[in-house]
Amino acid sequence: MSYDYKKGKARLLKILNCDDEIEKIDMMSQNDDEMNFNIGVETWITVVNVDIKNHQEILTQDSRKKVSITLKSFHQEAVNILNRPTELVKEIRIAEDNLYVVYNSPTKANIYEVADNTFYLLTYIKMLNKMLKTKNLPMFDIGIGVSTNKGFVIKTGEDSEKVNNKLWLGKSLKEARTLSKAASTNHLDKVAFTEISYMNFIEELTKENIEAPSWFKLRQNENFEKYYTASITISGFDYWIKEGMME
Repeated sequence: MSYDYKKGKARLLKILNCDDEIEKIDMMSQNDDEMNFNIGVETWITVVNVDIKNHQEILTQDSRKKVSITLKSFHQEAVNILNRPTELVKEIRIAEDNLYVVYNSPTKANIYEVADNTFYLLTYIKMLNKMLKTKNLPMFDIGIGVSTNKGFVIKTGEDSEKVNNKLWLGKSLKEARTLSKAASTNHLDKVAFTEISYMNFIEELTKENIEAPSWFKLRQNENFEKYYTASITISGFDYWIKEGMME
């Protein structure tokens, strides 16, 4: 089947001659059928990037079955944890060495919900590693980066195409990736937040526990003048793990 280059030219001209502006909105629709913008949309997003630091150890196990079991044990439940609340989740991407999630987060309460997901994920990793150890499978060493900022999404294809035709852009994606590399490197904290993320959820977290600010460490490196790290877990979940994970 040949490519119809004349129709391709017509589609190209439609893009190049488009007079639409980037639309600015707070909350994007959860229904892709309602994503009827022609060029792009600007909105507040929070990105969570999870870096699997020892992915080479996992990928070089002596059987594909072990590789599959190990990776699935992480990714399946990581997605279940991070895919909440579903109305905020706009994209989840998985690779052999990382996964990232893009959330639409126009409010402080939204950003706090995203931060809370990372606390659950860190606690899950404790359970996962404990269970992997009993099976003599490699345990996961991860770093999590979280960044909040204005981002925008471009619809790159036609609605009829059976592909993911949305391309997310903005500094949050790069910052979350960079912070996930920094997390648990040269210190024990597993999650790192940009200053904007931290300042927008710490008030909500402090309402639950007045000591919350003391759980974070202010840091800096060559990429960030300020970022915050922590290794917060969910107390009830963590206690259940320590007590033997009984049904």
